[in-house]
Amino acid sequence: APTGYGVQCGGMAYRWLKYYDVRCLANWGLEGRALGLNGLQIYPKLMGDEHATLTAQLINTYWKYDVLVTLFDIWPGMFTQPQLVHHHWIPIVPVDHNPINEATLNNAMQAYKVVAMSKFGHEQFRRAGLESILIPHGIDVNIFKPSENKREDRKWLNEHSIPIDSRINVEMSEDDFVIG
Repeated sequence: APTGYGVQCGGMAYRWLKYYDVRCLANWGLEGRALGLNGLQIYPKLMGDEHATLTAQLINTYWKYDVLVTLFDIWPGMFTQPQLVHHHWIPIVPVDHNPINEATLNNAMQAYKVVAMSKFGHEQFRRAGLESILIPHGIDVNIFKPSENKREDRKWLNEHSIPIDSRINVEMSEDDFVIG
């Protein structure tokens, strides 16, 4: 799916697919039946299975996977009984609270291993007394890098940006830090 998690999942899954039998469970963006995409088998979650727990259990009944790696927020209660899904559950966890959200910490404590996707998250797990492995999310530095033509970029941004308050005319300056 063209979401942040979808892009990161694709970036990891296709690399892993070169060495392992990898399959994906799409928590969002795929409905109906499984899809084969560039050699990667992608399963949709079952209708009504909000957090894909039942779907993961079903997949494990006919494809006995060794490890279940998840890439999503675990604080809403996803896999609150991971042993019912898989005994080697490894969540790749975003952490955006200081201190770490109690629900995230409680669910992470049930995991086989925990992967923090940022130094901040890794530090929050450490402070809470839970070991994690730091594997930062990556970006394609050939695409996302400092611009070489700031004047043209600023011109383009000024032509294509809409201010929050349409009564205020906003011009980008060389000192503005813009995230898109």
